Amino acid sequence: MRRMSPFVVASLLVSSACGGGQRQPPPPQDARPLDPSGGESGCEGMACDASDAPAEGVFQPEDGGLGNDSQDVPPWAVLECTQEMTVPTQMVPVPAGLFLMGEGDDPSSGWKPHVVDVPSFEIDRTEVTACQYAAFVEASYAGAGSAKEIPRVDTVFEPECNAATSGREKHPVNCIYTREQAEAYCEWAGRRLCSEAEWEYAARGTDGRLFPWGNEAATCERAVMCLLDPSGDCQDLGAGCGTLNTMVVGSKPDGMSPFGALDMAGNLWERVADDWHGTSEGAPTDGSAWLGDDGEFEVVRGGGSWDNAEWLCTYRRAEAVPEEWYAQFGFRCCRSELGGQD
Repeated sequence: MRRMSPFVVASLLVSSACGGGQRQPPPPQDARPLDPSGGESGCEGMACDASDAPAEGVFQPEDGGLGNDSQDVPPWAVLECTQEMTVPTQMVPVPAGLFLMGEGDDPSSGWKPHVVDVPSFEIDRTEVTACQYAAFVEASYAGAGSAKEIPRVDTVFEPECNAATSGREKHPVNCIYTREQAEAYCEWAGRRLCSEAEWEYAARGTDGRLFPWGNEAATCERAVMCLLDPSGDCQDLGAGCGTLNTMVVGSKPDGMSPFGALDMAGNLWERVADDWHGTSEGAPTDGSAWLGDDGEFEVVRGGGSWDNAEWLCTYRRAEAVPEEWYAQFGFRCCRSELGGQD
């Protein structure tokens, strides 16, 4: 039987820089849309030959075109994706272990710290990118994926979203409208959506750290977040460390988690496989996803580019309304067996 690290117990005594409470409102629904003209080029440092972009003529959906007037030109054609950019991201191994899920800085919260025994698994090193998701949708319309069966898969190709914006090839795919959109990609890639417990364990490890990198304050050196004014509030033009956008995945290596995952604080809120539960009473202790409670809300984790430090904590949770998309929602995948597929 695995024994809990003494750091887990000690973490209950760490004063939180993240504010109190697990049950918090979801990210702002009226957040400013991503600026279509901004963002780093996904082609920086590598050849982006136009011949490597998805071929025209493949996209022929029955509904007339996923937000595009022409069936001959798919909406992802604006992306200059090389074959290398479409390969599912590298995964990092997370060994089995016990950790304390949640935080004890708010006695009134229904989400209490509780020990979870997580089996070994792998997690995507970064969030799924625009090119990677576009490759899944293109393959689906060529008969090798399930995107055609997903309601409103077109939301990722709305004008303000990364998958419809040239120069954001390696930004995380956003505007994920439903959890099913994320689950379908992960299945196509031979993976699955992470459970909330797996996500938190991969972000904080066994020592109960407040942020993936440790207990030091969140700054733009470590996370794609909102720049703060002197009072600690988000500046009007501070989103995305002043870019008003997400950034290329993995842009903040100093924010690495103890197991080597990047962007687990900031850039995008990440969908996980669990339904929202306002109390931890009855939560699984084996690392599995917790479904049920009528599925009225789902869970997102990690904070985004419009959020300040308190939303970037490893234990911070937010509820998301199913089938209601935000420009700040993305995801990454997990896999249960090291070196294998689920």
